[in-house]
Amino acid sequence: MLLRSLFLIFMVLPTVILADEQRTFFGKVLDVDGHNVFTVGDSKGHLRFLSLAYISTPVRDEPFFKPVNDHLQTYVGNWYQFTVVSYGKNARVKPVLMRNHEQKSVNSDLVRKGLAIVNIATNPPPSLIDQGYEASNDKIGLWGEDEQFSTLTRNPFAAFDLSKMLSTKGKNGLVPYFKVEETKMAYPVGCGIAFPDKKMDIALTAHVARKQGYTVTDDCSELFN
Repeated sequence: MLLRSLFLIFMVLPTVILADEQRTFFGKVLDVDGHNVFTVGDSKGHLRFLSLAYISTPVRDEPFFKPVNDHLQTYVGNWYQFTVVSYGKNARVKPVLMRNHEQKSVNSDLVRKGLAIVNIATNPPPSLIDQGYEASNDKIGLWGEDEQFSTLTRNPFAAFDLSKMLSTKGKNGLVPYFKVEETKMAYPVGCGIAFPDKKMDIALTAHVARKQGYTVTDDCSELFN
């Protein structure tokens, strides 16, 4: 019985190791295209197509594409560690966490430098959201250049399903909230339909809104009375 158990363990172990190696690997950046997709050759000679997880960057024909893409081009020719995140394991272009030889996060570095915004829809780590808030609040990088860089100042209903935006269920406060200075109340950004002509002051999460002294509520019915 013991020998059989050991045999089964050794049969399964290579599969587990292989899965882990596929999730975290080392690779050399060979190219970055106009959609900021990385072509990477891994240490086993395989080509991989990757994007940076939890963040969004301007792509070709969008404002500020060139300065961001120029920065990304500096990664070409260098080796990094990549870890595929869970939400993209079945995607053709896999979202990854990217770290340099000092184990510093490239994803976080771009957010801190104001060269990327946090993609709330991917449920990013709260620490990354706070870094995004700090960069935008301090007008770092492209945040200080033009309001066009902030997708949250655009029409919030242009590319989203309204019912999904209004829903905060299961998101643990990790959705944008707009703030009403007069009442010191913060509402889910989808509630902004009540103010179609007013520019909304945004907090990236409920946590950020509370830190700024606002009372957070998920019920915006009072706005329509």
